[in-house]
Amino acid sequence: LNGLVGLKPTFGAVPGEGTARLTRDLDHAGPIGWTVEDVSLLFEVLGATRVDRAAAIGRVAILADFFIGAEDGVKNAVARAIRESFGDLPEVATPKSRWASAVQFVLVTTDAHALFFDEMQRHRSELGSDTYAILRFGAAMPPDDRRKAENMRKAMRAELGALLERYDLLVAPAVGTFALPLHASSLKYGELDAYGIGRMSAVTFPANLTGLPSCAVPCVRDGLPTALQIIGRAGDESRVLAAARVVEAKF
Repeated sequence: LNGLVGLKPTFGAVPGEGTARLTRDLDHAGPIGWTVEDVSLLFEVLGATRVDRAAAIGRVAILADFFIGAEDGVKNAVARAIRESFGDLPEVATPKSRWASAVQFVLVTTDAHALFFDEMQRHRSELGSDTYAILRFGAAMPPDDRRKAENMRKAMRAELGALLERYDLLVAPAVGTFALPLHASSLKYGELDAYGIGRMSAVTFPANLTGLPSCAVPCVRDGLPTALQIIGRAGDESRVLAAARVVEAKF
């Protein structure tokens, strides 16, 4: 939404010590920077690793389901960026990923409630209304909902894993909308536009839920910024960043 490059590394690639976790196994630490090289350098330091800048991009496919429900302007910008950067690509289906928002909501709220209930009670007056409302939702979730969400998460992981056996990278929009206008009351109460935020961020959840590396790279020359998302195999940040450099060179 802001014209910056962001890398969400493979879950665990950057040590989690010292970070304030909201969940048991969804929080990823990663770099944000002006350029792909900025992000690469930061990741090398944070992850104590080396990015192979000569990595081959390999076979790329489009996650067609990630375009469903997105704003026309976002869909058009990302489709154009994919075409200009990688040419005509095959499209693949990811029907399980359509459940990502629901799965993310159940896992985050139940984890947050289980991990931070005492803190929430002690510091209620210091929490924004939006944050408190989201964290409290987990209190009403029955254990069976959590089990169903975990099962769907496993299915999503298997689905994307199977695609990444056929292709080296998967590309899609990084967000479903352009930046949303803030409601007039948001400064006082926080932003409670659940529909808008859900529509905007639904396509960011699959890589988060599966722990796969994903890079968001800007892909608009004029007007409001949006980004193309590049997802790779676990541990294959070098290839993901190599593809991001190709997009960056065009835009």
